[in-house]
Amino acid sequence: MKKHLVCPVILLLLVVSSAYSPHANSALITHRGYTLDTNTQIFTDGDVEWLRWDLTVGMSINQALTLYQAEGWRLTSNSQMVQLYKDFFSGFDWNSTLGNDDISIGEYVEVRYFQAFASIVGVTLDAFGGIIDVLYGDDPDADGYYRMASAYYTDYDPGAGLGSDQFNRSADYNRSDVGIALSRVVTQTVVPEPASLWVLITGLLVIGGLSRRTKMSGLN
Repeated sequence: MKKHLVCPVILLLLVVSSAYSPHANSALITHRGYTLDTNTQIFTDGDVEWLRWDLTVGMSINQALTLYQAEGWRLTSNSQMVQLYKDFFSGFDWNSTLGNDDISIGEYVEVRYFQAFASIVGVTLDAFGGIIDVLYGDDPDADGYYRMASAYYTDYDPGAGLGSDQFNRSADYNRSDVGIALSRVVTQTVVPEPASLWVLITGLLVIGGLSRRTKMSGLN
């Protein structure tokens, strides 16, 4: 009697728990230590979360912050972008762009690394093998202009680069094939299970206990 009662209860609990899972209807894509949740369109390395870049295509920095700032998103800093490029395209001196917005760097990269990068961050122009351009930066020289991070796969070998702020891209600059890089630091919080799930579990356990007691009483 006990065996036949417990198994369906456990099965039902597993089904209900999976339904409440935040990733129940999404796919996870992982490359180079970064994971994209295709449901939320957020990718992360566990320390920093990034909003996928194709979501802000055509916006200015001011427009993107107006839309997303309330959720904790900020314009990606120079150091955050450098770390991202170091993780996906290692072996280049991305650090040279830190502290001086007049310095830019561009390098050819392997096809597999570009494709992994594009699958995580998204493309801002779906042409050739993919083109990616986003604004970012701290504006350390306080001139009101921002950097552009790029990656592309056109007729030649794919490349990636971190551009300077010397092209007068202000916080109001926007272009139909350019996105805005937004990120936020991950805060480690414990997410409580929905109260309704615990109510259901309690109810199932009570029903199971009453059913068992009734059957035992019948045998006595």
